[in-house]
Amino acid sequence: MWRIVKTEFRATHFIKDHPICGEPHEHLYKLTVRFNFDKWVDFFDLEKLLDQVVAKYKGNLGERTAEKLVQQIRKDIVRLWNELKIDILQDLEVELFENARFGVIA
Repeated sequence: MWRIVKTEFRATHFIKDHPICGEPHEHLYKLTVRFNFDKWVDFFDLEKLLDQVVAKYKGNLGERTAEKLVQQIRKDIVRLWNELKIDILQDLEVELFENARFGVIA
């Protein structure tokens, strides 16, 4: 069964030589993570896990794009999940929007 947890965080980034994003600017990123398990898992445990992952991305992301960021967040979730050994994670989907119109899924 899929469990869905959402969170938001603010971070600054820029994309060198990009006509719009070439200067540092801030986004309110909206992160949605869908976890698939066979067993019951407490939503608060999932929320704590996401809080730990997202904490390192608040602030300045440098030249990291949404595509690179969502891939790194996904890797961090899997790594932390395996370290915590909570339960078997069957599947995972990570969705990241940098504004109301543009987002990516990994």
